[in-house]
Amino acid sequence: MDPACSADLKTKGNAAFQAQDYETAAEWFTKGIAVDGANHVLFSNRSAALAGLKQYGEALADADKCISLKPDWGKGYARRGYARAGLGDIAGALQAYRQGLTVEPGLSILQEGVERHLVAEMREKLVAAGDNMVLDSVELLKWEGRIEELLEGQPDAICCTVISKFVLLAHVKEAMGMASEGVPTRSKDHYLSAVRLQERQVELLGKMERFRDQGRILCHMANNLNVAGKTREAIKSFQRARDVGAAHGFFSVECQACLGLGQQTLIEGRHEEGVALLQNALAAAPLSEEVDSNPLEINVLRALANALCTTNANIDEVEPVVLRFREVLEAQPRSLELPCFLDLHIFYCSARVHEARGKPHEAERDVRMMLDFLRDNRAAMQVYKPGIEQILGDARTHLTTLDPALGNKELIKSVEVEAARLRGE
Repeated sequence: MDPACSADLKTKGNAAFQAQDYETAAEWFTKGIAVDGANHVLFSNRSAALAGLKQYGEALADADKCISLKPDWGKGYARRGYARAGLGDIAGALQAYRQGLTVEPGLSILQEGVERHLVAEMREKLVAAGDNMVLDSVELLKWEGRIEELLEGQPDAICCTVISKFVLLAHVKEAMGMASEGVPTRSKDHYLSAVRLQERQVELLGKMERFRDQGRILCHMANNLNVAGKTREAIKSFQRARDVGAAHGFFSVECQACLGLGQQTLIEGRHEEGVALLQNALAAAPLSEEVDSNPLEINVLRALANALCTTNANIDEVEPVVLRFREVLEAQPRSLELPCFLDLHIFYCSARVHEARGKPHEAERDVRMMLDFLRDNRAAMQVYKPGIEQILGDARTHLTTLDPALGNKELIKSVEVEAARLRGE
């Protein structure tokens, strides 16, 4: 062994490596190893050169040899980590970097490796999850401030998938009741952050000509803007979605957008315009390209029937909407993700329609169905307590106007019992 010779060969190899001439560098390091086969640095350097040539299997073999010669030297583990990552073994790369940190805590090349490959590992999880929110929300929370790292240099489709996970996080947290687990609830600022991500997603989907998805995201973005109190911006987002749906023939998007615009317009007190928008949504629902458009139609019918009934519209206008809503709801009650107190209202409105048409038996049946629906979904209905109490109060009042021969005293008593239960009595 000639130390001077191996040092000279290492210097020449380092110079070639700095010039990014990895093939020449590897040759010089190979010559050095021939002279000094116990030199761990030469194996480390050749591992780096081979990795530069994307010969990751050979690079890993040299890294392993380096570690066997000098197990207390952190840089060898960095070489192993880099080579494993090149072979697509992100978990193995992280293991190597972390093992190195137990040998040399604080070594920057190892810390940087952990950070870099944590990003790669998380991105793999997000992409593998696809459209399903199967990742632990607490894990996602750790990455909220580092989303750009996950998106950097990635194809548009992957960026859209990653963004979707973080946008959904707000709603998942609420659904899981994570605030009770010590995780802070989302503020309006969080929803606005989601909107900023969605704006980027809308742009990417447009580039990919995925216009149906683009329209859906615009509708979701409008909902987030509403939660954040940005009503004007929400309306603009719904309008953009409607234009996308109309321009590309996606009736499901047009329907969702008109539904959102109609509800927003009704809130602002512009009843006639709001009802017209909801009627446009209802017209678009049966034309939807979705395999099952019933959930979409149910939501539109619910909103339209409620709008008509609460303003005492003409009975000829109300009746077909209410009856169609009941027909769809009774046919597919499980198509709804969560029961809604407005469904109770529709049963009650149906009773009002039958009462106006001189059909007291049908009116009484509607009230019974309303009570059955409430009993079947009592736990889910608790969040709608004030609205349900109002509906039950109205129902009791109108039951007293029906034909006493129907024996509706028992039904009035049932309404009173349900109202008392809601009050906790």
